[in-house]
Amino acid sequence: MAQVTLRGNPIATSGELPAVGSTAPDFALITSGMETVSLRDLAGSRVVLNISPSVDTAVCATAVRSFNERATDLEDTKVLTVTADLPFAHARFCGAEGIENVTGTSTFRSDFPDVYGVRIIQAMVDHPRSRIVYKPHPRVADSDDPAIRSQHRAIVAAVNQAASDDPSAGHCVLEGADMLAVIPSTDVLIADVSSVSLDFLYLKPGAPLVITDRRTDRSGLLAESPVASVCHVVDADSIDQLSDDLRAVVTSSGDASRRSIRDHYFDGLEPGESTERFWAELDSAIREHDQALQSLSRIRTVRDGTAS
Repeated sequence: MAQVTLRGNPIATSGELPAVGSTAPDFALITSGMETVSLRDLAGSRVVLNISPSVDTAVCATAVRSFNERATDLEDTKVLTVTADLPFAHARFCGAEGIENVTGTSTFRSDFPDVYGVRIIQAMVDHPRSRIVYKPHPRVADSDDPAIRSQHRAIVAAVNQAASDDPSAGHCVLEGADMLAVIPSTDVLIADVSSVSLDFLYLKPGAPLVITDRRTDRSGLLAESPVASVCHVVDADSIDQLSDDLRAVVTSSGDASRRSIRDHYFDGLEPGESTERFWAELDSAIREHDQALQSLSRIRTVRDGTAS
C-alpha cells in the first residue's frame, strides 16, 4: 500500500502507486459500443487514463470535459475515461456532452479496480484482537489476468504489513493450505458467494459469514444466492463503514437464521451425514448395477437354432 493525503488526511491506496517510467499492466475495458479495448490495442499511441468513480458525479464529469478539450491538440494520444458506470451511461453522457476526443470505458466486465480486497484487510486491522488469515484461491497467484495477480499481490502486501506492524497478532497468508482445514479455526469468514462460503455455513452455522458483492446489486444477489439473506454484505454502499460493521457482526446472534438457511441448502444434515448419505447412495447404485448384470447373464439367446 502507498500513502496519499486527502485534505491533509492520510489515505491508503489499493496497492502500490506505479513508479514513473514503469510499464503499465494490460487491461480489458468495455466501450460505449460494447467493444473490448485493451492496452495492447492502443500500442503505438500515448495513452492517458482518466480514472474516476462515475461520469454522473460533478467532479468526474468536469474532468472528462477538461480532458476532451485538452485532447484536441494532442497528437498520437488516446484518452480513456475509466469508470464503474455501465457502457450505456458512457454513451448517454458523451452524446449529451459532445465528447469526441475521449473514449468512455467501463470496468463492469473486468477486474481493473481492486474492489474491496485491501480495504477489507484495513477494516480487519482496525478491529481489536483480530487475527487475519488470507487464504486465496489456488489459481489467483498465477491467474492469466494480470489485474487479478496485481490485486492478490496488493492484499498479500497489506497482510504482511499488518503482521510487521503487530507481530503478536499472528496475521498470515496461507497460499498452499487446505481451506477445509482452515475453516474449523475460523471465527468469521469473509468471502464471495462460492463453495467456500457454503462449506463454512455447513461446517460452522453458528459463526458469522460476510459476503462480498462487487456488483452492489442486493436484489440480484438475494435472488441468486439465498445465503446472502443471513449474512452481512460488503458492497459499494457498506464498504466505508466495514470497520464498525465487523464489530457488530462479531457480537451478533444470528444462529437461528443461519441454521435455517443451512437446512435450505443441506437438508438439515449435520457434518459427516452428507458423506454417509453419498456413500449409501453410491453403494445402492453399485448393487443395482450388479443385479442388472446378473439378470442379463440369465437371458437365453438363441442363435442359429442353438441355445446358449
